[in-house]
Amino acid sequence: SMKHQFKSKRLYYFFALSLVLIIGLLFAPSEKVTANDKEIYSDGIYRYMITNEVDKEVQLIGVETTEEMEELYIPGKVTIDEKEYVVASVYFNWNYYENEKYAKFFNSVKKLNVADTFTGTLDEPTYAFLNLTTIEFQGKSVPKEIKVSLSNRAIKDIVFIVPKGKEVAYSRVIRMYINYYVSSDLYEQEIEITPTVVSKDVTDIEYGYFAVDGFIYKVIDYAKDGVGKVQLVGITHPLKRSYIALPETVRNNGYRYQLTSLARFSLIGCGARVIVVPDSVTEMESSVFDRRVELLFLSQNCKVIPRSLITDENNETNLRFVHVPEGVTTISDYAFNDIPSNTASIILPTTIKKVGKESLSTFKLVTFLNKKPLDKVASAIKKGTTVKVNKSAISTFKKVLGNKASVVEAKNIVKTKSLTVNKENIKINTINTATITAKLTKGSNETIYWLSTDPELIEISSKGVITPKKAGIAYVVAYTRTSGKHKAIKITITETTFEEGIFSYRITNPAKKTVSLCQVRPTKNLKVLNIPETVKYKKVKYTVTGVIANPEDTSIPLIPDDFVSNKIKEITFPKTISGTVGYLGKLKHINSITFKGKNAPDAICDWYLDDGLLAWQTVICVPKGSVNSYTTALWMRYGNNTYAGKHYGCSMDFNIVESGNKQVQRFVVDGIVYRVTKYAGKKNGEVAVKGVDINLKKINIKKTVTYNGYTYKVTEIYKGALKNSDGKEISIDKFIKKRNTEERFRAPVYYVL
Repeated sequence: SMKHQFKSKRLYYFFALSLVLIIGLLFAPSEKVTANDKEIYSDGIYRYMITNEVDKEVQLIGVETTEEMEELYIPGKVTIDEKEYVVASVYFNWNYYENEKYAKFFNSVKKLNVADTFTGTLDEPTYAFLNLTTIEFQGKSVPKEIKVSLSNRAIKDIVFIVPKGKEVAYSRVIRMYINYYVSSDLYEQEIEITPTVVSKDVTDIEYGYFAVDGFIYKVIDYAKDGVGKVQLVGITHPLKRSYIALPETVRNNGYRYQLTSLARFSLIGCGARVIVVPDSVTEMESSVFDRRVELLFLSQNCKVIPRSLITDENNETNLRFVHVPEGVTTISDYAFNDIPSNTASIILPTTIKKVGKESLSTFKLVTFLNKKPLDKVASAIKKGTTVKVNKSAISTFKKVLGNKASVVEAKNIVKTKSLTVNKENIKINTINTATITAKLTKGSNETIYWLSTDPELIEISSKGVITPKKAGIAYVVAYTRTSGKHKAIKITITETTFEEGIFSYRITNPAKKTVSLCQVRPTKNLKVLNIPETVKYKKVKYTVTGVIANPEDTSIPLIPDDFVSNKIKEITFPKTISGTVGYLGKLKHINSITFKGKNAPDAICDWYLDDGLLAWQTVICVPKGSVNSYTTALWMRYGNNTYAGKHYGCSMDFNIVESGNKQVQRFVVDGIVYRVTKYAGKKNGEVAVKGVDINLKKINIKKTVTYNGYTYKVTEIYKGALKNSDGKEISIDKFIKKRNTEERFRAPVYYVL
């Protein structure tokens, strides 16, 4: 019947479907079953997590030990609950290596010895072991993957030791890179580097990458028994060098290499105003230099200047001149267009055969030594550019450029063969000047230009006269433009200091005749310290503009620790103080500091280094209308680890008032700290409770409080003011606003005037 046939078909389909499901289950690959991620299994000092119960796989996630050891064994198998598991991955959890309890262990490990049975994934061991330098593998079966990353700020040589004959196989599974960060997120990148893989028998190790003198190099061709090649890939940190002449050759671990390539972003953040690229460089990637470079000398053997050679996140540049030597043939499209048009200039040698689209659009002045216009030269420059050419070529260039550029005659230059200077190292103090002379070869009519690599330290005139401004090291560069000859003269400037009574001064600007007070040695009975406004040195009158022991370290005390027993109660700063004011030192008896300057100094630093005692007990008097500017200038310390926090349970602040005003910002009456919130007449001011003496047994907050002849209404209790009041008897006047509930007392607040 029809009904019977339908039932038979249904049974058939059910049986067939069941058979398919059974076959699928039998032959399908095993599904990974992850154990509870909170379940951690122990085996000695090792800690594991089961990642696949079916295939019996675990991850080594940590080590718990306080014992220091230079070498750590990484197992390939482990027994958990009498079952054998394979260590499929090693990735240490930060909860272990950032735990202070195990810090000594993780910091002591320099080498990992990986078991011959390990064939899993070794993932980022340098995160856990900051001092790791060696990883040795015992197994002839190559692991699945080895991933190691380094920070450019902590770059180091890591060696992978493997069984002999397995160097190539291991190299294929090792991924090693630098997490590169300098200057800005815009230049953050991962730089893949060549791992150093050797067998145990190798004694002389040639690394695939290394850092020398702040520069990071990647080996392109190994040196072996000759000279290798390297690429500059970056810097370890902002170098703060105003002048950089890259080396033609560099050495590492006994091997010698030639610098032949500059990678993208490799000199971003180096800080140099003048950069010299050696002739050994044959290739540059885009975006090598940043906007700080003013003077750039390129290699004659780098035939092609790439696109976007100089880059900046804000599209700015300080570029003045680029020297393109004979030998360069091509300037790529948009080579200098990522930065705005400015006053920079460029001279193109006779070897240039091609200039790309908008490749010269940055420059206001472009000089061609070629006597015939290059193809598509009009597309290379920006409208309004001045173009200098040989007199005989003016008409042909005008035909090509039309009204896009002003074509003028270039001076007929006789190049110099060399440039010599009378000194290459000069030591000078801040009150003297020096003169450098430079000479060209006979017959040359080139102009000698001068540039200071750090105008904040030294100025250089067109005649080579050096005027120092402050202590430090900078360079003066003498150079010519057509031939590109240059010399860098190292200038070491030492500060000029002198003593006058109990004071020592540092000359900060000889031209402006300014000094900074850098030390005070008070007498035993000195109670009032008046800082002079002017001082004479060698019959020259100087103005005191700063008060700081060391401009490089504001925490060094103006009054040395030898004078900690001083009795100074009052200090007065003259109106001329405009620069940085540093830490004054310990002043146990200080009760008032007066500033006469209407404008606050640039910064008043580290006045909390005496644990906030100065801030607590001192009234700072400033001219009318300048309270806010002085409040901004004073560096603060937040938290309760100060005198105010320890003794009164409140945050640190400064008591700043206008000179002549007897109403201070903060005062203590009967162990209670009050903050003035409203200045008024003798009786109608307002205050808030800021804190209480932690030794008070009874806390009595009344409706009004009187201090220094002024009566204030208590209107508020700040959050946290009574946080140390547990177990104490507290009385609060009923007229104080009820909105200040006890719940508010538990959370500290920082009062801002």
